[in-house]
Amino acid sequence: MRAILFIVAGCAIIAAGLRVFPDTNDIPTAMSVILVVFGLLVILAGLHHLWLRIQRRRAYAGGRDRKGEIIVEGLQGEEEDVAQIVFVTKTRKWRLTVDTRSLAKDHRTSGATASAKAWLGDDDLIYAIDVGDRKLLPISAGKEIALDDERTTLRG
Repeated sequence: MRAILFIVAGCAIIAAGLRVFPDTNDIPTAMSVILVVFGLLVILAGLHHLWLRIQRRRAYAGGRDRKGEIIVEGLQGEEEDVAQIVFVTKTRKWRLTVDTRSLAKDHRTSGATASAKAWLGDDDLIYAIDVGDRKLLPISAGKEIALDDERTTLRG
């Protein structure tokens, strides 16, 4: 639903930039260009969100599942509406961002951990992740990061 809203809002902003609405006939050309560029960015954000939702649905339908644990690294944004988490299995690690509203209240603090189940797409990225009965809403696909081990740690 958000994706469609972004796409429609982007089209409206572009229409305003192209002076389609009667009230926008008097805006300067520079402002029109800025509105069109901003509208394109909003549409691209909507398309990316739509693509991520499609990948999430595909991962639930036929992706490979992994059991592991999430670790909340921290909250971002003015209203702390985005959480950066790490999904860890015994042999691999992924970092992704999720909508904070999809996390349980006791998992919204930095350093919180919980058992989780993640679904990977064909490209080994995490597109869906569940913590208990809650389906988290990813804002970005989970990309694999290096495990901390003695070979990659600097010694001082």
